[in-house]
Amino acid sequence: MSTTEQQAPKFPFLTSFAFPALFVFLVPVLSLVFFLHAQARFDSRIRESIIEEIRADKKLTKEERERAIAFFNEVSFSQLASREETAKLLSDDTRLYYSTFRWAIVLSAGAIITGAAVLLLVGAGVALSFRSQFVQYWCLAVSWHVLRVSSALQVVAQGALLVALSFWVTALWFNFYSVKLILVVGVLAVVGVGAVLAGIFKRVNSDHVVPGRVLTKDEAAPVWNELQRICDRVGTHPRIRSSPGSTIISS
Repeated sequence: MSTTEQQAPKFPFLTSFAFPALFVFLVPVLSLVFFLHAQARFDSRIRESIIEEIRADKKLTKEERERAIAFFNEVSFSQLASREETAKLLSDDTRLYYSTFRWAIVLSAGAIITGAAVLLLVGAGVALSFRSQFVQYWCLAVSWHVLRVSSALQVVAQGALLVALSFWVTALWFNFYSVKLILVVGVLAVVGVGAVLAGIFKRVNSDHVVPGRVLTKDEAAPVWNELQRICDRVGTHPRIRSSPGSTIISS
């Protein structure tokens, strides 16, 4: 007897399903938290600057000054920057920053919502697949295509988020950015996205060959009768296809 024993994982559900599923949300969740923080930090800086200008403006009355300060305390500057009339008054850099934050937040939230929706859909498909083989077939067919498309979208979205993070994490927290880091992350993201997309949409070779020999009708009449009954039911005829070292009987 071999002394080597293969130990089964203690928590097969966690290692096989839960952890991989959670890993799908890692980049979108971190990106959402970071870019919400970045947007709030810029809002705070600009709000303080505007309020200082309002307090220093001698042309305003006390009531006008209080109303203006209350307005900018209640309404975030990111909300104002999303309006076209306000965006026109901003510098190009500020407009670009807020546009980046806005799209990164939308992309992160979209990736999280899409991932959760796909997991729920797959879970519903698994539950429905126990009803019958017909339902199982359609659940598998639909889930397969949904997973392919959603996985492709997730890979592209997360690659873009990683590139954005490679610039903004250092720029926001350490007041510098590394072009080399951005290029490395960008190249890795492009290569990774290309490899994953190629793997997702690669055509699967479904030509399965089973080595064997043809059983004549005299040798295995029940098998041939059953095959003929199945073919009659679906409206086709048995076909014999030979290849070196094997023979395939199909309908």
